[in-house]
Amino acid sequence: MVRMFPKGAVWYGLTLLSVSVLAVAYAQARDLYGRYLGHQDRQTEVRALEDQVRQLERHQAELQQRAQQLRNDDIEMEAAVRRTKKLVRPGEKIYRIVEAPDPAATRGEPR
Repeated sequence: MVRMFPKGAVWYGLTLLSVSVLAVAYAQARDLYGRYLGHQDRQTEVRALEDQVRQLERHQAELQQRAQQLRNDDIEMEAAVRRTKKLVRPGEKIYRIVEAPDPAATRGEPR
C-alpha cells in the first residue's frame, strides 16, 4: 500500500484543524467580534471627545486672552460692560431702530 501523506502530516493536519475549530468556537462563545466592534465604537467616541476637549481649550485660551485685554484697557472694559448689561450713563439717550412690519403680513394676505 502506498501512502499519499506521511503519517506525521496527517496528525499535523488533524491537530491544526482541531485547534482552528476550538479557536472559532472560543471566539463565538466569548463574543470576541462583538467586543471588538464595541471597542472600536468606544475608540471613536474617545477621539471625538478629545477633539471636543481641544476645541474647548482653544476657546478657553481665547477667552483668557480677551479677559486680559479687558483688564488692561479701561475703555474696552466699559464698552463690554455697557454692551452686556445694557447700561447707560446719566443724560444719554438710547435710540432703537425697529423695522416696520410688512403691510401684506398685517392684512393677512399671502406674500
